[in-house]
Amino acid sequence: MGGDQPSDVLALREAPTRAFSSALALGALSARDVIDAARNRHSTTEEGPRSNNDDGNNSNRAGLLPSDDPLWGRSSEGILSDVIEWREWFRLLADRSLTLQEEQGTSSSGVLPTSGGEKVQGGDPREAGTVNYWRWKGQHLVRYLTWPAGKDYDNEGNVPALLLVHGFAASAEQWERLVYSLRKEYGNLTPPIFAVDLLGFGHSEKPGLSYTQYLWEAQLVDFAVEVMEAVPLVMVGNSIGGGISAGAAASLGKDICKGLVLSLKGNPNEAPYTPVPVVGKNALDLFGKGIIQLIYPQIEKRLSLIYANQLENADQAAIYAIQQSANHPGSANVIGSGQKLAPNRPLNEVLVEVAVLVVMGLNDQVSSPQVAQSRVELFSKLHPAVVVDAVADAGHCPHDEKPDLVAGSIVKWLDNIIS
Repeated sequence: MGGDQPSDVLALREAPTRAFSSALALGALSARDVIDAARNRHSTTEEGPRSNNDDGNNSNRAGLLPSDDPLWGRSSEGILSDVIEWREWFRLLADRSLTLQEEQGTSSSGVLPTSGGEKVQGGDPREAGTVNYWRWKGQHLVRYLTWPAGKDYDNEGNVPALLLVHGFAASAEQWERLVYSLRKEYGNLTPPIFAVDLLGFGHSEKPGLSYTQYLWEAQLVDFAVEVMEAVPLVMVGNSIGGGISAGAAASLGKDICKGLVLSLKGNPNEAPYTPVPVVGKNALDLFGKGIIQLIYPQIEKRLSLIYANQLENADQAAIYAIQQSANHPGSANVIGSGQKLAPNRPLNEVLVEVAVLVVMGLNDQVSSPQVAQSRVELFSKLHPAVVVDAVADAGHCPHDEKPDLVAGSIVKWLDNIIS
């Protein structure tokens, strides 16, 4: 924790997060002892006068809360305290969601155990999933939603399970409308459906790590193997979630991943990975805080741009889900990481052994309609296994703007690839 290390290529809290997470999860290291060490057992408090915040019981001689939250950086003791307190915060959030689910279920008559379930839901109908949690690598809590297979579903000869992957700053809840439409299409033959919160988003934990596509890709691979038990599956990814899904599909191989449905930004012929400049961990944390402060009051306005083709689907539930996640501890680091993301694995390299459906909203007001049209043309030429469905009256999130149209496209495509 000295001043000359760890290297600035790491996130502000990454060194202690990686050093202690496994031991904390296994119970080999006491969270209480770590907090005590951070607050009371360092050189500045053992010999010097107590902090003005000391309450007389030696529980916080370092005075970390609330004084140790500077604009630039964080003390070593504060960083160590954050690692413990953030873990506990997300554990309590998970407990709250699971308690709500147990007490009121997921029916419309009770309070739903998701962010959006606490606000008024409008627009196209949606179907809430069952909330579950998985501790990735035995360390970090990851929330995922599930919808059961139809009563006549048989994975022998029927469509594979579906794994839905959201985009940057979104969450698993954004798939509820598409799930409703898919289950309406398939009826009793509906496959099992999973939607996962990427680490750092939704109700998943936000540990102080360096967030990259490769971290999230590894999360998806492990989720498919550990949670979904390596059953045949099709991944459905939106925006950056599409690029991550494509990389994960290549890592899983064609025996597990049978297909991809992508609605993504990016060039299928983009150049291979090159290093990105690093401006320092303090700067990235500060940048993340600044972006959240700037964007937070504008979330409703920005969603109206993303959902320009179906404004009623940018309801209070969607707005609140994003707002709540942005307020979670650790969000500044996640958002800051968005400024140093390397390019995705080139799609012309990973989309070679799997059937692909690209659903592209042509009226994309985030990237621009011109860029959306150019992507349609590029993907159409990529290789014969790529099918492109251009949706004229949809934008950046076609699955949530036009769920019936996208569900119909997916069902038709799946029927073709399994026949």
